[in-house]
Amino acid sequence: MLKKLAKPPYPVNQLCQMANEIGPAFQQLYPGYSQDQINAIILSFNAMYSLNNQRMERGKSIIDRAMSIDSENYEVYRQLGSYYWIKNDHTKAIESVEKAIQINPNNPRTREFLQQILRDQAAQ
Repeated sequence: MLKKLAKPPYPVNQLCQMANEIGPAFQQLYPGYSQDQINAIILSFNAMYSLNNQRMERGKSIIDRAMSIDSENYEVYRQLGSYYWIKNDHTKAIESVEKAIQINPNNPRTREFLQQILRDQAAQ
């Protein structure tokens, strides 16, 4: 059972603790993934939440932590691409999303996101 936690945003260390606690439930969603891979995915979802709420540096900090746990996780690279896209750094956004596609070429959402970044870059 999860401990009662402070209201979001949670400290990054607390997010890692939460990831460890809910990881077994995620094993059903991601069969065959290691606990580290699942922790990185959970952190990347938290990074997305931070980025969507204009908490850019917090989101980047969470992405960096997720990357340190699993540097070959496509979700982490997708979120890194989101960070750079929001910062209007299309070159780094494209590199990050292309790395996500290289890791998991069968994810249509990631390919769609790359197309969006390329359209935005062309419009500028």
